[in-house]
Amino acid sequence: MKKILLPLDGSPLADQAIPHAAALARAFNAEILCLRVVGGGEAEGSLEWRLERAEAASYLADVAAVLSGAGCRASVELSVGRASEQILHCARAAGADVIALTSHGRGGMTDFSLSGTAFKVLSRAPCSIMVVPSKEGATVARRPAIYESVLVGLGQTPRSDWAARLAATIARTHDAELILAHALPVAATIDGGDIPETSAQDLQRSTASAAKRHLKSLTGELKDGSLRMATVVLTGPDPARAIRRAASAAGASLIVTAVGAPQEGGRPSYGEVSNALLGGTDVPILVLHDSTIEPRYRLAPQSNRWSRKALPAAP
Repeated sequence: MKKILLPLDGSPLADQAIPHAAALARAFNAEILCLRVVGGGEAEGSLEWRLERAEAASYLADVAAVLSGAGCRASVELSVGRASEQILHCARAAGADVIALTSHGRGGMTDFSLSGTAFKVLSRAPCSIMVVPSKEGATVARRPAIYESVLVGLGQTPRSDWAARLAATIARTHDAELILAHALPVAATIDGGDIPETSAQDLQRSTASAAKRHLKSLTGELKDGSLRMATVVLTGPDPARAIRRAASAAGASLIVTAVGAPQEGGRPSYGEVSNALLGGTDVPILVLHDSTIEPRYRLAPQSNRWSRKALPAAP
């Protein structure tokens, strides 16, 4: 995890992603690329547009200075065009490993769990995603967020074990508790028919035992003197709701889960549980792709309208 793209629009809601991007950068010694998109169209080149662009550039410099003062490596980019298109373009061009953004921004809070821009970015993201739920009136910390506990939603797969290892790195950095939450799959049928009650109970017991063995093996692998860990086996017909309840009960500061690599054409494969978590949690969620798209993109001549200025980290 070497580069984190942080799209911002200058609003207090979008700024709530800044401390979480910094917290992630601190854990992985990653660079934060702060992006601001200014609209184009017929207004481009007018005095009002140039003033907006100058304000955006000044805002980015202020954010990067704050991040630099917190010990993060930061650079800035100012782009012209549609917000979602430019965010995705920048993520691909810069080879971002993570896009960190809030659920809502300048357009304000809505009845939907994600703004239109956030939804478009999530639906086409070529890399991992961190979504920070926007909260009206919340104070934006001018320092990296401090995580007290990190909950990982697990299945019995190598992909989820990989997510647990990355989550352990975050937990160690923040001296946070790592909670390994294994959500049991819900088996409703066998060979297309209803499961007899006794068979269903046997299956549930067997699956729960396998989950406990998996958790024991994983904690043994991750355990060291600096990492506090807890484990829980989650049951019920709705794994996403079970994960949310476990995170709430534990006071988790961050939820981590993993999904498959983006499909052909760049569409992420979030799956049912990750989709539900992205659209309905009050806790920041980091959805890790098990690999990112290779940097094989060719930029259109008129789409590469952005500038970069690297700022050194504070000594």
